[in-house]
Amino acid sequence: MTKSQLSNSFDSKPAQHFEECIVIFEDNKIEPTYTALNLLILPSGKNEITIKDATTIQNIKNNKIKQISSKNTKNTKNLFFCNFESDIVVDKNVINTKQFKTTDIEVDFLAKYYIIPLTNFIVYDESNSFKNPIKFQFNGFDCWIEPLPDYDKKKEELLSGKSQQLITAIVVQEFGDSEKLNIKYNGNRNQIDLIPLEIVEILGFISGSQVQPPWSEFRNSNYEVIERIYNYIYLFPFEEGHIIMNIDSKETNQKCNKAISSLLEQSLLSGKLNESYMRVCLRLLIKAGHINLFLEDRKIYTVRCFEIILKQYKCDIKNLTEGLNDHQINNIQSAIDKATAEIQLINGNEKQKESINKIIDRIKTARQKGDQFGMSVCKLLANNNFQFQDEKIIDNFYKTNPRPDKQNFAKVLSNYRGAVIHEGYFDFNNKYNFKDVVIFLNHLHDILIRILLTELGYCGQYNSPITTPDSIKLTDWVNPNTSAEELGYPNE
Repeated sequence: MTKSQLSNSFDSKPAQHFEECIVIFEDNKIEPTYTALNLLILPSGKNEITIKDATTIQNIKNNKIKQISSKNTKNTKNLFFCNFESDIVVDKNVINTKQFKTTDIEVDFLAKYYIIPLTNFIVYDESNSFKNPIKFQFNGFDCWIEPLPDYDKKKEELLSGKSQQLITAIVVQEFGDSEKLNIKYNGNRNQIDLIPLEIVEILGFISGSQVQPPWSEFRNSNYEVIERIYNYIYLFPFEEGHIIMNIDSKETNQKCNKAISSLLEQSLLSGKLNESYMRVCLRLLIKAGHINLFLEDRKIYTVRCFEIILKQYKCDIKNLTEGLNDHQINNIQSAIDKATAEIQLINGNEKQKESINKIIDRIKTARQKGDQFGMSVCKLLANNNFQFQDEKIIDNFYKTNPRPDKQNFAKVLSNYRGAVIHEGYFDFNNKYNFKDVVIFLNHLHDILIRILLTELGYCGQYNSPITTPDSIKLTDWVNPNTSAEELGYPNE
Protein backbone atom coordinates (compact mmCIF):
# COMPACT_ATOMS: atom_id res chain seq x y z
CA MET A 1 0.00 0.00 0.00
CA THR A 2 1.26 3.48 -0.78
CA LYS A 3 0.42 6.17 1.73
CA SER A 4 -0.73 8.58 -1.00
CA GLN A 5 -3.61 6.24 -1.90
CA LEU A 6 -5.24 6.95 1.43
CA SER A 7 -4.86 10.74 1.36
CA ASN A 8 -6.02 10.78 -2.27
CA SER A 9 -9.16 8.88 -1.26
CA PHE A 10 -9.79 11.28 1.61
CA ASP A 11 -12.21 14.12 0.98
CA SER A 12 -12.26 17.00 3.44
CA LYS A 13 -15.89 17.59 2.49
CA PRO A 14 -17.56 14.61 4.17
CA ALA A 15 -20.99 15.37 2.76
CA GLN A 16 -19.87 13.77 -0.47
CA HIS A 17 -19.45 10.43 1.32
CA PHE A 18 -22.93 10.47 2.80
CA GLU A 19 -25.77 8.65 1.10
CA GLU A 20 -29.05 10.51 1.11
CA CYS A 21 -31.72 8.91 3.22
CA ILE A 22 -35.38 9.41 3.90
CA VAL A 23 -36.75 9.84 7.44
CA ILE A 24 -40.46 9.16 7.86
CA PHE A 25 -42.22 10.23 11.08
CA GLU A 26 -45.48 8.85 12.44
CA ASP A 27 -46.99 12.33 12.49
CA ASN A 28 -46.00 15.81 11.43
CA LYS A 29 -45.84 17.31 14.91
CA ILE A 30 -42.10 17.15 15.44
CA GLU A 31 -39.35 19.18 17.02
CA PRO A 32 -36.42 20.53 14.96
CA THR A 33 -33.92 17.89 13.91
CA TYR A 34 -30.28 18.86 14.44
CA THR A 35 -27.34 17.68 12.38
CA ALA A 36 -23.72 18.74 12.39
CA LEU A 37 -23.98 21.10 9.44
CA ASN A 38 -27.49 22.55 9.42
CA LEU A 39 -30.86 22.66 11.14
CA LEU A 40 -33.58 20.66 9.46
CA ILE A 41 -37.22 21.51 10.14
CA LEU A 42 -39.94 19.38 8.67
CA PRO A 43 -42.16 21.36 6.27
CA SER A 44 -45.66 21.99 7.58
CA GLY A 45 -48.09 19.19 6.87
CA LYS A 46 -45.41 16.65 5.92
CA ASN A 47 -44.09 13.65 7.78
CA GLU A 48 -41.11 12.87 5.53
CA ILE A 49 -37.77 14.56 4.97
CA THR A 50 -34.68 13.78 2.93
CA ILE A 51 -31.39 14.03 4.83
CA LYS A 52 -28.38 15.05 2.75
CA ASP A 53 -26.09 15.87 5.63
CA ALA A 54 -22.82 14.05 6.24
CA THR A 55 -23.41 13.00 9.80
CA THR A 56 -25.47 10.84 12.05
CA ILE A 57 -28.82 12.26 13.00
CA GLN A 58 -28.51 13.53 16.57
CA ASN A 59 -30.74 14.73 19.40
CA ILE A 60 -34.14 13.86 17.95
CA LYS A 61 -36.34 14.53 20.94
CA ASN A 62 -40.00 13.67 21.41
CA ASN A 63 -40.26 12.43 17.82
CA LYS A 64 -41.90 9.19 16.73
CA ILE A 65 -39.88 7.89 13.80
CA LYS A 66 -41.58 5.29 11.67
CA GLN A 67 -38.80 4.44 9.24
CA ILE A 68 -35.41 5.50 7.89
CA SER A 69 -34.27 4.16 4.56
CA SER A 70 -31.50 4.84 2.10
CA LYS A 71 -32.48 6.77 -1.00
CA ASN A 72 -30.14 4.48 -2.91
CA THR A 73 -31.21 1.01 -1.79
CA LYS A 74 -28.55 -0.69 -3.93
CA ASN A 75 -25.72 0.54 -1.76
CA THR A 76 -26.33 1.12 1.94
CA LYS A 77 -22.99 0.21 3.48
CA ASN A 78 -22.29 3.81 4.55
CA LEU A 79 -25.69 4.29 6.16
CA PHE A 80 -24.88 4.45 9.88
CA PHE A 81 -26.89 6.12 12.61
CA CYS A 82 -26.29 6.30 16.34
CA ASN A 83 -27.27 8.05 19.55
CA PHE A 84 -30.97 8.13 18.87
CA GLU A 85 -33.29 8.62 21.79
CA SER A 86 -35.78 6.58 19.77
CA ASP A 87 -35.13 2.85 19.38
CA ILE A 88 -33.45 2.72 15.98
CA VAL A 89 -31.00 0.20 14.58
CA VAL A 90 -29.33 -0.40 11.26
CA ASP A 91 -31.01 -3.23 9.37
CA LYS A 92 -29.50 -3.22 5.87
CA ASN A 93 -31.91 -1.14 3.79
CA VAL A 94 -34.37 -0.16 6.49
CA ILE A 95 -34.17 1.09 10.06
CA ASN A 96 -37.29 0.07 11.91
CA THR A 97 -38.15 1.43 15.33
CA LYS A 98 -40.54 -1.38 16.13
CA GLN A 99 -38.10 -4.30 16.13
CA PHE A 100 -35.04 -3.55 18.25
CA LYS A 101 -33.42 -1.26 20.74
CA THR A 102 -30.09 0.33 19.93
CA THR A 103 -28.45 -0.90 23.12
CA ASP A 104 -29.27 -4.49 22.13
CA ILE A 105 -27.46 -4.40 18.81
CA GLU A 106 -23.76 -4.70 18.13
CA VAL A 107 -22.33 -4.37 14.65
CA ASP A 108 -19.04 -6.08 13.82
CA PHE A 109 -17.03 -4.94 10.83
CA LEU A 110 -13.54 -5.26 9.46
CA ALA A 111 -11.65 -1.97 9.51
CA LYS A 112 -8.24 -1.43 8.00
CA TYR A 113 -7.69 2.21 8.96
CA TYR A 114 -8.67 4.64 11.68
CA ILE A 115 -8.36 8.24 10.49
CA ILE A 116 -8.35 11.60 12.29
CA PRO A 117 -8.49 14.63 9.99
CA LEU A 118 -6.49 17.67 11.18
CA THR A 119 -7.48 21.28 10.78
CA ASN A 120 -4.79 23.95 10.28
CA PHE A 121 -1.82 21.61 10.75
CA ILE A 122 1.22 23.30 9.18
CA VAL A 123 4.74 22.34 10.18
CA TYR A 124 7.15 23.45 7.52
CA ASP A 125 8.44 26.87 6.53
CA GLU A 126 8.02 28.61 3.20
CA SER A 127 10.99 26.90 1.51
CA ASN A 128 9.85 23.35 2.18
CA SER A 129 6.86 21.21 1.39
CA PHE A 130 5.21 18.52 3.48
CA LYS A 131 5.98 15.46 1.32
CA ASN A 132 7.00 12.49 3.43
CA PRO A 133 4.60 10.89 5.95
CA ILE A 134 5.53 11.32 9.60
CA LYS A 135 5.62 7.73 10.87
CA PHE A 136 5.20 6.67 14.49
CA GLN A 137 4.10 3.69 16.57
CA PHE A 138 1.16 3.44 18.94
CA ASN A 139 0.47 0.28 20.94
CA GLY A 140 2.15 -1.85 18.29
CA PHE A 141 0.24 -0.33 15.36
CA ASP A 142 1.82 1.50 12.45
CA CYS A 143 0.62 5.10 12.40
CA TRP A 144 1.49 8.14 10.36
CA ILE A 145 0.55 11.70 9.51
CA GLU A 146 0.28 12.55 5.85
CA PRO A 147 -0.69 15.72 4.02
CA LEU A 148 -3.69 15.94 1.74
CA PRO A 149 -2.83 16.22 -1.96
CA ASP A 150 -3.68 19.94 -1.94
CA TYR A 151 -1.67 20.65 1.25
CA ASP A 152 0.52 23.34 -0.34
CA LYS A 153 -2.49 25.23 -1.69
CA LYS A 154 -4.30 25.08 1.66
CA LYS A 155 -1.17 26.14 3.50
CA GLU A 156 -0.90 29.20 1.26
CA GLU A 157 -4.57 30.05 1.85
CA LEU A 158 -4.15 29.82 5.63
CA LEU A 159 -0.94 31.85 5.76
CA SER A 160 -2.38 34.55 3.48
CA GLY A 161 -5.58 34.82 5.51
CA LYS A 162 -7.76 33.77 2.58
CA SER A 163 -9.07 30.84 4.63
CA GLN A 164 -9.46 30.43 8.40
CA GLN A 165 -10.12 26.71 8.82
CA LEU A 166 -8.93 24.00 6.46
CA ILE A 167 -8.23 20.31 6.83
CA THR A 168 -4.61 19.99 5.75
CA ALA A 169 -3.57 16.49 6.85
CA ILE A 170 -4.76 13.23 8.39
CA VAL A 171 -3.55 10.96 11.18
CA VAL A 172 -3.80 7.30 10.19
CA GLN A 173 -3.72 4.17 12.36
CA GLU A 174 -3.41 0.96 10.34
CA PHE A 175 -4.87 -2.29 11.67
CA GLY A 176 -3.88 -5.83 10.75
CA ASP A 177 -5.70 -7.61 7.93
CA SER A 178 -7.91 -9.55 10.34
CA GLU A 179 -8.58 -6.95 13.03
CA LYS A 180 -12.26 -7.09 13.90
CA LEU A 181 -13.73 -4.02 15.52
CA ASN A 182 -16.78 -4.28 17.73
CA ILE A 183 -18.91 -1.15 17.50
CA LYS A 184 -21.89 -0.51 19.72
CA TYR A 185 -24.40 2.10 18.72
CA ASN A 186 -24.25 3.73 22.13
CA GLY A 187 -20.74 4.78 21.19
CA ASN A 188 -18.73 2.33 23.31
CA ARG A 189 -15.77 0.64 21.67
CA ASN A 190 -13.54 -2.18 22.77
CA GLN A 191 -11.00 -4.71 21.48
CA ILE A 192 -8.76 -2.08 19.83
CA ASP A 193 -6.85 0.84 21.38
CA LEU A 194 -7.36 3.81 19.12
CA ILE A 195 -5.09 6.84 18.92
CA PRO A 196 -6.53 9.31 21.44
CA LEU A 197 -7.93 12.51 19.97
CA GLU A 198 -5.72 14.37 22.45
CA ILE A 199 -2.88 13.82 19.98
CA VAL A 200 -4.06 17.06 18.35
CA GLU A 201 -2.82 18.98 21.42
CA ILE A 202 0.75 17.90 20.63
CA LEU A 203 0.32 18.65 16.93
CA GLY A 204 -0.92 22.15 17.76
CA PHE A 205 2.04 22.62 20.09
CA ILE A 206 4.39 21.57 17.27
CA SER A 207 2.79 23.74 14.59
CA GLY A 208 2.07 26.85 16.68
CA SER A 209 -1.65 26.93 15.86
CA GLN A 210 -4.61 25.14 17.40
CA VAL A 211 -5.17 21.82 15.59
CA GLN A 212 -8.56 20.11 15.92
CA PRO A 213 -10.26 16.88 14.82
CA PRO A 214 -13.68 17.66 13.28
CA TRP A 215 -14.41 13.95 13.09
CA SER A 216 -12.77 10.53 13.07
CA GLU A 217 -13.60 7.61 10.82
CA PHE A 218 -12.98 3.96 10.00
CA ARG A 219 -12.14 2.77 6.49
CA ASN A 220 -11.82 -0.65 4.93
CA SER A 221 -8.97 -2.00 2.81
CA ASN A 222 -10.51 -0.33 -0.25
CA TYR A 223 -10.28 3.04 1.54
CA GLU A 224 -14.08 3.26 1.77
CA VAL A 225 -15.70 4.91 4.80
CA ILE A 226 -17.52 2.39 6.98
CA GLU A 227 -18.22 4.62 9.97
CA ARG A 228 -17.68 8.26 10.87
CA ILE A 229 -17.89 9.80 14.33
CA TYR A 230 -18.36 13.56 14.56
CA ASN A 231 -16.90 15.77 17.27
CA TYR A 232 -19.22 18.63 18.05
CA ILE A 233 -16.62 21.31 18.64
CA TYR A 234 -16.07 24.92 17.72
CA LEU A 235 -13.34 25.05 15.10
CA PHE A 236 -10.78 27.74 15.88
CA PRO A 237 -9.38 29.92 13.09
CA PHE A 238 -5.78 29.58 12.00
CA GLU A 239 -3.35 31.86 13.83
CA GLU A 240 0.31 31.86 12.90
CA GLY A 241 2.51 31.13 15.89
CA HIS A 242 5.84 29.69 16.96
CA ILE A 243 6.59 26.40 15.20
CA ILE A 244 8.37 24.04 17.59
CA MET A 245 9.62 21.69 14.88
CA ASN A 246 10.18 22.86 11.30
CA ILE A 247 12.81 22.67 8.59
CA ASP A 248 15.43 25.23 7.67
CA SER A 249 18.11 25.07 5.01
CA LYS A 250 20.35 22.93 7.25
CA GLU A 251 17.78 20.28 8.00
CA THR A 252 16.26 17.48 5.98
CA ASN A 253 12.64 16.49 5.78
CA GLN A 254 13.38 13.03 7.18
CA LYS A 255 15.33 14.43 10.15
CA CYS A 256 12.44 16.71 11.07
CA ASN A 257 9.97 13.86 10.72
CA LYS A 258 12.07 11.71 13.06
CA ALA A 259 11.96 14.39 15.77
CA ILE A 260 8.18 14.77 15.45
CA SER A 261 7.76 10.98 15.48
CA SER A 262 9.78 10.74 18.69
CA LEU A 263 7.74 13.48 20.37
CA LEU A 264 4.45 11.83 19.38
CA GLU A 265 5.52 8.40 20.63
CA GLN A 266 6.92 9.73 23.92
CA SER A 267 3.87 11.93 24.54
CA LEU A 268 1.47 9.04 24.03
CA LEU A 269 3.58 6.78 26.27
CA SER A 270 3.91 9.36 29.05
CA GLY A 271 0.18 9.46 29.76
CA LYS A 272 0.47 13.21 30.29
CA LEU A 273 -2.07 13.96 27.56
CA ASN A 274 -4.70 12.43 29.86
CA GLU A 275 -4.04 15.14 32.44
CA SER A 276 -6.07 18.34 32.14
CA TYR A 277 -3.28 20.63 33.29
CA MET A 278 -0.99 19.43 30.49
CA ARG A 279 -3.59 19.96 27.76
CA VAL A 280 -4.35 23.45 29.06
CA CYS A 281 -0.65 24.33 29.25
CA LEU A 282 -0.09 23.21 25.67
CA ARG A 283 -2.96 25.42 24.49
CA LEU A 284 -1.75 28.40 26.51
CA LEU A 285 1.75 28.06 25.13
CA ILE A 286 0.35 27.99 21.59
CA LYS A 287 -1.39 31.31 22.31
CA ALA A 288 1.74 32.74 23.93
CA GLY A 289 3.62 32.20 20.67
CA HIS A 290 1.13 33.88 18.33
CA ILE A 291 3.01 36.56 16.46
CA ASN A 292 0.05 38.94 16.02
CA LEU A 293 -0.78 39.34 19.72
CA PHE A 294 0.13 42.33 21.87
CA LEU A 295 3.07 41.75 24.22
CA GLU A 296 0.70 42.07 27.20
CA ASP A 297 -1.50 39.26 25.88
CA ARG A 298 1.45 37.00 25.17
CA LYS A 299 2.78 37.68 28.66
CA ILE A 300 -0.57 36.83 30.25
CA TYR A 301 -0.70 33.46 28.48
CA THR A 302 2.90 32.81 29.54
CA VAL A 303 2.16 33.69 33.17
CA ARG A 304 -0.98 31.52 33.24
CA CYS A 305 0.96 28.57 31.87
CA PHE A 306 3.68 29.02 34.51
CA GLU A 307 1.19 29.34 37.35
CA ILE A 308 -0.52 26.07 36.41
CA ILE A 309 2.82 24.25 36.44
CA LEU A 310 3.87 25.98 39.67
CA LYS A 311 0.76 24.64 41.39
CA GLN A 312 1.37 21.20 39.92
CA TYR A 313 4.84 21.12 41.50
CA LYS A 314 3.74 23.00 44.65
CA CYS A 315 6.27 25.75 43.93
CA ASP A 316 3.79 28.57 44.48
CA ILE A 317 3.76 28.23 48.29
CA LYS A 318 6.64 29.15 50.58
CA ASN A 319 7.11 27.41 53.94
CA LEU A 320 8.03 30.18 56.40
CA THR A 321 9.43 27.68 58.90
CA GLU A 322 12.30 26.68 56.61
CA GLY A 323 15.57 27.06 58.53
CA LEU A 324 13.96 26.65 61.95
CA ASN A 325 14.68 23.68 64.21
CA ASP A 326 12.01 21.20 65.35
CA HIS A 327 11.65 22.82 68.80
CA GLN A 328 10.91 26.22 67.25
CA ILE A 329 8.46 24.76 64.74
CA ASN A 330 6.58 22.88 67.48
CA ASN A 331 6.30 26.00 69.65
CA ILE A 332 4.97 28.02 66.72
CA GLN A 333 2.40 25.33 65.88
CA SER A 334 1.28 25.19 69.53
CA ALA A 335 0.78 28.96 69.53
CA ILE A 336 -1.26 28.74 66.32
CA ASP A 337 -3.43 25.94 67.76
CA LYS A 338 -4.02 27.92 70.97
CA ALA A 339 -4.95 31.08 69.05
CA THR A 340 -7.44 29.28 66.80
CA ALA A 341 -9.04 27.55 69.81
CA GLU A 342 -9.55 30.86 71.61
CA ILE A 343 -10.98 32.57 68.52
CA GLN A 344 -13.47 29.73 68.03
CA LEU A 345 -14.98 30.58 71.43
CA ILE A 346 -15.95 34.06 70.26
CA ASN A 347 -19.73 34.30 69.89
CA GLY A 348 -21.55 36.04 67.05
CA ASN A 349 -24.40 35.78 64.57
CA GLU A 350 -24.19 33.68 61.41
CA LYS A 351 -22.55 36.38 59.31
CA GLN A 352 -20.06 37.24 62.04
CA LYS A 353 -19.22 33.58 62.53
CA GLU A 354 -18.43 33.35 58.82
CA SER A 355 -15.89 36.14 59.17
CA ILE A 356 -14.42 34.56 62.31
CA ASN A 357 -13.99 31.22 60.50
CA LYS A 358 -12.14 32.96 57.66
CA ILE A 359 -9.73 34.46 60.21
CA ILE A 360 -9.21 31.02 61.75
CA ASP A 361 -8.45 29.53 58.32
CA ARG A 362 -5.91 32.30 57.71
CA ILE A 363 -4.20 31.65 61.05
CA LYS A 364 -4.01 27.90 60.42
CA THR A 365 -1.95 28.55 57.28
CA ALA A 366 0.22 31.23 58.91
CA ARG A 367 3.33 29.07 58.38
CA GLN A 368 2.84 29.36 54.64
CA LYS A 369 2.46 32.21 52.20
CA GLY A 370 2.18 32.59 48.47
CA ASP A 371 5.67 33.00 47.10
CA GLN A 372 6.47 35.81 44.71
CA PHE A 373 6.12 34.75 41.08
CA GLY A 374 9.82 35.16 40.30
CA MET A 375 10.95 33.13 43.31
CA SER A 376 8.40 30.43 42.49
CA VAL A 377 9.68 30.16 38.91
CA CYS A 378 13.26 29.88 40.15
CA LYS A 379 12.20 27.15 42.58
CA LEU A 380 10.58 25.30 39.68
CA LEU A 381 13.73 25.58 37.55
CA ALA A 382 15.75 24.03 40.39
CA ASN A 383 13.31 21.11 40.75
CA ASN A 384 14.98 17.72 40.36
CA ASN A 385 12.81 16.98 37.33
CA PHE A 386 14.39 19.87 35.44
CA GLN A 387 17.52 21.32 37.11
CA PHE A 388 17.60 24.22 34.65
CA GLN A 389 20.51 26.64 35.07
CA ASP A 390 18.81 29.76 33.66
CA GLU A 391 18.54 31.73 36.92
CA LYS A 392 22.21 31.25 37.81
CA ILE A 393 23.35 32.19 34.31
CA ILE A 394 21.33 35.43 34.21
CA ASP A 395 22.17 36.48 37.80
CA ASN A 396 25.88 35.94 37.10
CA PHE A 397 25.46 38.02 33.95
CA TYR A 398 23.86 40.84 35.97
CA LYS A 399 26.83 40.91 38.33
CA THR A 400 29.09 42.11 35.53
CA ASN A 401 26.32 43.84 33.55
CA PRO A 402 24.04 45.35 36.22
CA ARG A 403 20.59 46.47 35.23
CA PRO A 404 19.63 50.14 35.70
CA ASP A 405 17.09 49.02 38.33
CA LYS A 406 19.67 46.71 40.04
CA GLN A 407 17.15 43.84 40.06
CA ASN A 408 17.97 40.14 39.78
CA PHE A 409 16.28 37.57 37.54
CA ALA A 410 13.54 36.61 40.02
CA LYS A 411 12.62 40.22 40.83
CA VAL A 412 12.32 41.17 37.15
CA LEU A 413 10.00 38.18 36.56
CA SER A 414 7.75 39.30 39.43
CA ASN A 415 7.67 42.91 38.20
CA TYR A 416 6.80 41.96 34.63
CA ARG A 417 4.04 39.67 35.85
CA GLY A 418 2.68 42.51 38.00
CA ALA A 419 2.68 44.85 35.01
CA VAL A 420 0.19 42.77 33.02
CA ILE A 421 -1.79 41.21 35.89
CA HIS A 422 -2.18 44.27 38.13
CA GLU A 423 -1.43 47.31 35.96
CA GLY A 424 -2.84 45.79 32.77
CA TYR A 425 -0.09 46.98 30.42
CA PHE A 426 3.60 47.75 30.00
CA ASP A 427 4.22 51.49 30.41
CA PHE A 428 7.05 51.79 27.91
CA ASN A 429 7.07 55.58 28.09
CA ASN A 430 7.92 55.84 31.78
CA LYS A 431 8.67 52.49 33.36
CA TYR A 432 9.62 49.55 31.15
CA ASN A 433 12.13 48.94 28.36
CA PHE A 434 10.53 47.38 25.27
CA LYS A 435 13.63 45.43 24.22
CA ASP A 436 14.13 44.03 27.72
CA VAL A 437 10.50 42.88 27.92
CA VAL A 438 10.79 41.05 24.59
CA ILE A 439 14.05 39.37 25.69
CA PHE A 440 12.46 38.11 28.93
CA LEU A 441 9.28 37.02 27.15
CA ASN A 442 11.19 34.95 24.59
CA HIS A 443 13.36 33.46 27.34
CA LEU A 444 10.32 32.45 29.43
CA HIS A 445 8.67 31.00 26.34
CA ASP A 446 11.77 28.87 25.73
CA ILE A 447 11.81 27.71 29.37
CA LEU A 448 8.18 26.61 29.14
CA ILE A 449 8.83 24.69 25.93
CA ARG A 450 11.70 22.84 27.61
CA ILE A 451 9.58 22.12 30.69
CA LEU A 452 6.67 20.68 28.70
CA LEU A 453 8.93 18.68 26.38
CA THR A 454 10.70 17.25 29.43
CA GLU A 455 7.39 16.35 31.09
CA LEU A 456 6.26 14.62 27.90
CA GLY A 457 9.40 12.48 27.98
CA TYR A 458 10.94 13.99 24.85
CA CYS A 459 14.69 14.50 24.58
CA GLY A 460 15.80 15.92 21.26
CA GLN A 461 15.77 18.93 18.97
CA TYR A 462 13.26 21.75 18.94
CA ASN A 463 13.01 25.26 17.53
CA SER A 464 13.73 27.85 20.23
CA PRO A 465 11.91 31.22 20.24
CA ILE A 466 15.12 32.88 21.47
CA THR A 467 16.54 34.96 18.65
CA THR A 468 20.07 33.66 18.03
CA PRO A 469 21.98 32.63 14.88
CA ASP A 470 21.13 28.98 15.58
CA SER A 471 17.60 28.57 16.92
CA ILE A 472 17.54 24.76 16.69
CA LYS A 473 18.39 23.47 20.17
CA LEU A 474 18.38 20.30 22.23
CA THR A 475 16.06 20.14 25.23
CA ASP A 476 19.07 20.07 27.58
CA TRP A 477 21.07 22.76 25.76
CA VAL A 478 21.18 25.16 28.74
CA ASN A 479 24.03 24.16 31.06
CA PRO A 480 26.44 25.96 33.45
CA ASN A 481 28.67 26.88 30.47
CA THR A 482 25.84 28.50 28.52
CA SER A 483 26.27 32.27 28.22
CA ALA A 484 23.57 34.87 28.79
CA GLU A 485 24.10 36.00 25.20
CA GLU A 486 22.99 32.55 24.02
CA LEU A 487 19.80 33.04 26.04
CA GLY A 488 19.17 36.28 24.15
CA TYR A 489 20.61 38.82 26.61
CA PRO A 490 22.93 41.27 24.79
CA ASN A 491 26.27 42.18 26.34
CA GLU A 492 25.99 45.95 26.01
